Amino acid sequence: MDRLSFFKQGLSSVLDATSSLIGIKKAADSFTEAVSEALSEVRTNIGLHLPTLDNDMYTSPESTLDRIAQLGFTSIEVSAFYRGKVHLLPPSEFKALAKKAGLRIDVAYLTMAPTMTPEERANYLAPTKAASESSSETVNDGANKADSDSSDVVISDGVNKANSEIITEEECKETKDPDTLWWENAIATYAQLGCKYISLAYQPEGDSDKAIADFVAYVNLIHPIAAKQNMQLCFHPKTESLIPRNGESALDKIAAQCDAKVLSFEIDTYEAAKAGMAATELIKHFGSRVALLHLHDEYNVGDGDKIDFDATLKEASRHGVDNIYIEVHNFTQPPINCVEKSIFYVEALPSAQY
Repeated sequence: MDRLSFFKQGLSSVLDATSSLIGIKKAADSFTEAVSEALSEVRTNIGLHLPTLDNDMYTSPESTLDRIAQLGFTSIEVSAFYRGKVHLLPPSEFKALAKKAGLRIDVAYLTMAPTMTPEERANYLAPTKAASESSSETVNDGANKADSDSSDVVISDGVNKANSEIITEEECKETKDPDTLWWENAIATYAQLGCKYISLAYQPEGDSDKAIADFVAYVNLIHPIAAKQNMQLCFHPKTESLIPRNGESALDKIAAQCDAKVLSFEIDTYEAAKAGMAATELIKHFGSRVALLHLHDEYNVGDGDKIDFDATLKEASRHGVDNIYIEVHNFTQPPINCVEKSIFYVEALPSAQY
């Protein structure tokens, strides 16, 4: 399999050089089609971080998903949530397109920042909570008020009409803050796609005790919503969250304050490299808490010389990390070509599993 993948990678490079030659391109296209068909069943366990092809997904979602599958990907990590839709498609329609292409949808990648601090959220909910408690007390006192000499009219549920506004049963329920409502909607949408993981890419506002406490409170807000849909919440740390200060990074502090059952991690090879460390170190250190992995380089995966992707795949396999996604952000060619070169490079690695 590795040799076939290496050949496929080499073929792509040769065709890049020869496709401009008159008289060769047509034959080369035919040859490419034949090889693609012959290798169509060659599959790794590698998925694609779909924001890599964000624009293509908005303009031509069906053909883009088909092309992703043709390149040998088996799953996708999705994003692009907006008002109950994914890439502006209803979840049922998006899921159908992915299924038709033969792609699993295992991970939802979201960067939503909280709209309020924990203190602001508490203050936001306080009036409703107070009103609910006040209503409950009024109801309990209603029977006594009915026997009093007061001219006030007491309605059947005991609420005193003259001295307070009527609070309905619905109004007595706890009001949900905007962050909770957003996450409930988003997670319910991705649950329809069959996602098993929510990857939170929002970062703490620094590494102070207050910043970490606020971030942990946000995690504790999201986790039960995800758990209700049988989805695991993960944190995708970026460079700033990985850099140790006084011997401890923001990620270390978050890991210490969040139970492993509450929060797992998605490690990114390029973010780790920018922080001056190898992804293999993070995988070893956090072990089973690493549920997801991004194979990510400065440009195409494998173009640079700072990241040992083969060692990363070996370490990931050793710790049972099997949700692995290629990500490209800086493009040297059209995005689909960058994706193609990246997957061909990864397929040729000795540690790539088929």
